[in-house]
Amino acid sequence: MKKRIALAVLALLLIFGVLAGIKFLQIQAMMEAGAQAGPQPVTVSDGDVRTGQWQQEIRSVGSFRAIEGTTLRSETQGVVREILFAPGEVVKEDAVLVRLDTEVQEAQLQAALAGRKLAQSNLKRTRQLHENNNVSDAELDAAMASFDEATAQVANLKAVIAKRTIRAPFAGRLGIRRISVGQFISPGQEIVSLQDTRRLYLEFDVPQNQLNRISGGMTVEARVDTFPDRVFTGTLSAVEPEVSRLTRSVTLQAVFENPEEALRPGMFAEVSALLPRKRPVVYVPQSAILNATYGDTVFVLEDPGDGEGFPVARQNVVRLGEARGDFIEITRGLEGNEKIVSAGAFKLKDGDPVRLSDRGTLEPELSPSPPER
Repeated sequence: MKKRIALAVLALLLIFGVLAGIKFLQIQAMMEAGAQAGPQPVTVSDGDVRTGQWQQEIRSVGSFRAIEGTTLRSETQGVVREILFAPGEVVKEDAVLVRLDTEVQEAQLQAALAGRKLAQSNLKRTRQLHENNNVSDAELDAAMASFDEATAQVANLKAVIAKRTIRAPFAGRLGIRRISVGQFISPGQEIVSLQDTRRLYLEFDVPQNQLNRISGGMTVEARVDTFPDRVFTGTLSAVEPEVSRLTRSVTLQAVFENPEEALRPGMFAEVSALLPRKRPVVYVPQSAILNATYGDTVFVLEDPGDGEGFPVARQNVVRLGEARGDFIEITRGLEGNEKIVSAGAFKLKDGDPVRLSDRGTLEPELSPSPPER
């Protein structure tokens, strides 16, 4: 019995040994085949290193404001009797917007006019008597002073009444009204905003080390997120003479014509002050750059030489310059005639073969305009 069991165990061991040997030979064959085939190609997108002339510019951010703009406020207190404008309306210069109650002042004016008339009559009689030497010089002076005082009182009341009629100091577009008919308002109370939006200022800051590149009359371009596909053009009109002690920057001001009123005071803008000269640049898509602590790199594609194999990716260290749109300038590391990996470089290591495919990639642009969602 024991002999049979020993024979059975020996047979099982032989079977397991044969199976293990067969599996070992299979694995060895696969490893040899893989070594002969080499690494599998990685699918990436390719692109050309580009060269061109870039307009030199100074970039910043700024805000628009009206050349003529103010918030109208009352100079006196009183009850609102008439509102003669509609919110959002365009008004002409000197247009009457609001009238306050003037009943008391009108009554006082009538009394003042009567007092001036009496003072004028007294002055006339006193002059006649003075010519006949019937009154003294002092009495004539007193009559003249009374008449001047009455005239001044009339002028004062007319000015008070005029201040209770609020007019547009310049032509422009009104905002939302902040008062109602019958409301009692106090001096300084806000009534409505008035902005002349046909021409606007754009104010922005640049570092002090850029001052030597700034000159009056420069073209200034602005982009606002309200109109992502439009570039608005203005002219540099003024440079602040003082440099900020906090930021070491200087404020610039440009004038923008705005006949369509597309731009509004207070709008945020991305600004480019264009310099007269252009400069040659070598640039690549930003998606081609691999950033690392030891430096920035791109993968340059090399022909295997036999005309049949896959291109090989070689890693090049580069120095980056100015970014513009979807591209970035290469100041060192590329000549401008290479073909590179433009997308998918993160999957590569130096010397990997690659399979080229543009499926699912977008064409990079210098001035991209993403669609609104």
